[in-house]
Parts: sequence; C-alpha cells; structure tokens
Amino acid sequence: MGDAYASGSWHVRSGHDDEFIKRWLAVIEWGRTAHPDGFERARLLREDGSPSHFVSLLEWDSSEARHAWREDAALPERMRELAELCDDTHTGAYSEAVRVGSSESLG
Repeated sequence: MGDAYASGSWHVRSGHDDEFIKRWLAVIEWGRTAHPDGFERARLLREDGSPSHFVSLLEWDSSEARHAWREDAALPERMRELAELCDDTHTGAYSEAVRVGSSESLG
C-alpha cells in the first residue's frame, strides 16, 4: 500500500459531472503513462448526498514517485482543465498519519 498520497476535493458545476469524470480519467492515464514508476492506484469518489462533489485519492509507493508527477511541467494545464469545470477545488499532498484495518486493534 502507498506511502505517499495526493487528494483533491472537486465541486463540479451542475451538468458537467460526466465531462469531469472523463477528464479526470485522462489525467490519471497521462500520469501513469508519463510516470509509471511508483504509481499504485487512483480513486475518484462521489459524495452520496451531493453528487456533484468528488474526492480524488492517488497513491504512490514513495514521495519521490509522487514528486515526479507533481513537478511535471504538463500537470498544471491538465489540472486547469479539471478546475474549469468546478466551482471550488482543493488539492494537496499527504503522508499517512494512521492506518487501521478490520483486524487491527485501536490501542
């Protein structure tokens, strides 16, 4: 499982959900093709109570692999293509603070 993460919160403008998903998939395909080393997985979640709100979660096996994606000169334009469909966005890079599995105790 990943050691480095990136996440985004995307409030997509009404009527643009399908286009947003299409563009998000294109960004993921670009990234894993351009920077395959260390990429593990990406998820796009849709909020049940607010279907135009999405949360993305990407995982890499190292902060160096994540850094390669985030520092690529082509990424800002690709992110702009996503953001132009949104009323509000927030993205960031993260490291794991705590992990709890179904069979692990909490203390």
